[in-house]
Amino acid sequence: MRLLLKHIFRNINENKIRGFLIIFSLAISSFVLYINFVTKDEIVDQYESLMTDIFNGYEINVVSESVDASIEKDVINKIKEHDLVTDTIPIHSEFCAYIDEDSMTAQLYSTDLKKLNDAELIETNIQELKAEEIVISHSFSSEYDYEKGDTLELVTNEGVSTYKIVDVANNYGLFTEFENVNTFVTKEKSLAETNLLLVQAKENDIGDLLTEFKEEYDDDDLAVVSAVDRTYMESNVFMLEQALIIVLIITALLNILIISSNAKAILISRRSSMGTFRSLGATSGQIAFVLSLENIIYGAIGGAAGVVLIVFGKNILMSFILQGVLGINKSANVALEPLYLLITVIFAVVVQIISVVPQIRKMANEPIKGLILGYARQEKSRFILKTVLGIALLVISLFLWNINTFYSLVYAILALLSAIAGGMLILPLITYCLSFFIEKIGQFISKVFKLATKNICTSESTANNIRLSALSITLVLLLVITTLSIQNIFSNISKYLDADYQIYGITQKEKEYDDLADVKGVKDISFASQIWDEFKVNGEKYNFILASFDKEELGVVNEIGDISKLKSGEAMIDSFYAVSMGVEIGDFLTIENTDFKSKSNKIEVKIVGTLDTKSYTAQRNVLVITPEQFKKEVRDYPSVIYVYCDQNANYEQVKRDLYTELTGENVVVQSVDDYFAHQEQSIVSIISILWVFLGLAVFVAIIGIVNNQIINFVQRKREFAVLNSIAMSKSQISLMVFFEVAISFFIGVMSGLVLSLWASKLMEKLMESLGLFVEFTFKWETIIILLLILFALLLLTALIPIRKIFNMKIINEIKYE
Repeated sequence: MRLLLKHIFRNINENKIRGFLIIFSLAISSFVLYINFVTKDEIVDQYESLMTDIFNGYEINVVSESVDASIEKDVINKIKEHDLVTDTIPIHSEFCAYIDEDSMTAQLYSTDLKKLNDAELIETNIQELKAEEIVISHSFSSEYDYEKGDTLELVTNEGVSTYKIVDVANNYGLFTEFENVNTFVTKEKSLAETNLLLVQAKENDIGDLLTEFKEEYDDDDLAVVSAVDRTYMESNVFMLEQALIIVLIITALLNILIISSNAKAILISRRSSMGTFRSLGATSGQIAFVLSLENIIYGAIGGAAGVVLIVFGKNILMSFILQGVLGINKSANVALEPLYLLITVIFAVVVQIISVVPQIRKMANEPIKGLILGYARQEKSRFILKTVLGIALLVISLFLWNINTFYSLVYAILALLSAIAGGMLILPLITYCLSFFIEKIGQFISKVFKLATKNICTSESTANNIRLSALSITLVLLLVITTLSIQNIFSNISKYLDADYQIYGITQKEKEYDDLADVKGVKDISFASQIWDEFKVNGEKYNFILASFDKEELGVVNEIGDISKLKSGEAMIDSFYAVSMGVEIGDFLTIENTDFKSKSNKIEVKIVGTLDTKSYTAQRNVLVITPEQFKKEVRDYPSVIYVYCDQNANYEQVKRDLYTELTGENVVVQSVDDYFAHQEQSIVSIISILWVFLGLAVFVAIIGIVNNQIINFVQRKREFAVLNSIAMSKSQISLMVFFEVAISFFIGVMSGLVLSLWASKLMEKLMESLGLFVEFTFKWETIIILLLILFALLLLTALIPIRKIFNMKIINEIKYE
């Protein structure tokens, strides 16, 4: 075994370039897999850590539901004296409409500044505040150019008040930069005016205390909430999770082809040594064992390289992801999970073995004569078999796509893999047919062009280039089409959302907001009610949107049944989500949630129809009940107010007037355009992560193509020397090589384009299976420009053999070999 391992490591050392490409490809695949494992938990943990730092143990908030109401003194004292409560901080929280005539908002905390300092919820040297004095954050000071000693005008419930800035506190605790909330602290008010109570519990008892307080105090007047909402953040990383799964699939596919191409070249270079082993008595099984062991070692080295990449790169990438998802500049510190590291190494070995099994079997079964003399069997039957198998796989992908009406992730992945594998298998047939057709045209162009066309089907390196370019183009276009389609999600939703502003953070009933329609420049207002949370449905947990509608609107469209005919106790469900939940028309559902208005925290509904809500939410996880039942049993106030402005209205003034009208309420007035821009920015952050990984994989593919060009020249330099000595000038040979490269990459690019169009349909189904509905669109202008750029870059690789041809010494090359 020692001698065998020595032989294997010597072979690895002799193929440094190709070995590096294999190891690098495996490292990237392993890295992407590990990131898939840890991303969700890391983001949620960082969010929890951030919120814990902000509230420093005061993680239970008791909040007055009504704007004008406060928490009763006896309730405050009862909570304070609870055995599991270590401390409480009473605050009068007030939402300020705007600052110094600008459309900015702020949260004004009237509380005991010394207590905040002692609780480490703020960092300031000031211990006590007088009336009309205020402490601001360093971030607010820097962004809006306010300094200690300046005055600041705030519009509060009492009107316009002028405050003197007495200190600029560090960005710490309640002043931590998060979600762009400006927070100020001023002199405390009386205990009777407390509308926010921060509660600190013993570390191990927070969950139990939160549950107890919810049962006792969470009612129409008070709300008990956790400052750390894990469910909220888990729902926010949903799209990122799906994106990383797609990246893993695409990266693995590209790397498998890169690895198989390079491993095949390595194995071919060792045909004679394998022939020698066979002639000395080695069996086919022993040859297969040696080659398999060698590739297991390659996989293990690639997995180990992936571990190194994980160790040094995980925190850098995760910091970038945290910036995109949480919007914070915070260095990640991802823990190394031994189990995940072991799985990534095993994954690398499996990818390597899958990539080389066909070539190992072929070489193990090769006749001794063919191995020793160094020629490969050119079997027409193998060409036919590959073609038939490729066509069969394409048919299977079509079949799986057609029958996958129940959104099976397994079927969707198998369909995509079958399509790409089938496309690669029929590439030789496509190459033969196109080169034959181009050859017929070439005879009218030049003899050099015709000769170049004939060489396309005879060069193994050229075939590898076509495969690499075709798959690279397929996957790049697939990602581009997916990216452009995801960016269209919000433009599709915007067709149904024609409001100018939306107001959320509402806590009062609809009638309290009727005056908003009288604001100058406002044409109309409408209300929408929904909850996006985790619910128990017949005992099982689901995360979906429970909404109320009395007609088709906001992209909620009837399929079976009519929303306008819904009765209390009836519900309609999105047809996709019905399949996901296993719900059918006629089923009765018991839905539970601790935030429901009903005393039992339950509602009973019967499913009477289905909806199409892909234009309402890309996840389509929607259940609709009547507005009457929603107000009576779920929540008696809306979640969003939509504001429609007059055509000639001063939109900025309308926003200020809306805030003035809503002074004291902790609401946000946001233009619909800003909302979509913010959502698209989140998508861009996720997509940029996809491009990082795919860019690495395509980089490896380009290196592989360059390497193939070098190998192709080395294998054919005697041929070039002979042609140069008897018939052709170096310029003509170079032109022939250029035509070969151009034709081969043209075939690869066109094959990749066609395959990417079908793969896009399969990707659409795959994303649906992941719970994300995206209507794929093809922006041909962008696609064509991208193809031309990629084709031009591929053509540049022809400079390598052309340069070598001009530097070639005829006599030396003919003597070579």
